[in-house]
Amino acid sequence: CITLRYTAPLECLFWRRDKMPQMGRKLLQVIADRSLDQHPIFFHVFSNGGAILYQHVSLAIEQTKSQMN
Repeated sequence: CITLRYTAPLECLFWRRDKMPQMGRKLLQVIADRSLDQHPIFFHVFSNGGAILYQHVSLAIEQTKSQMN
């Protein structure tokens, strides 16, 4: 089992939401760079901040057409 943990900075959740798309793309890039997309991936999000970050990861997946099955 491989676990990645990430919490978006509080500043980005309240005052700098414009940084969230970049964080979503960066997280997706980390997954690809480490070949973690070769394993099942589950996202466990907590509260609004986690949901916002997951939204941007999901959008990054759609935009890059990544195969994460």
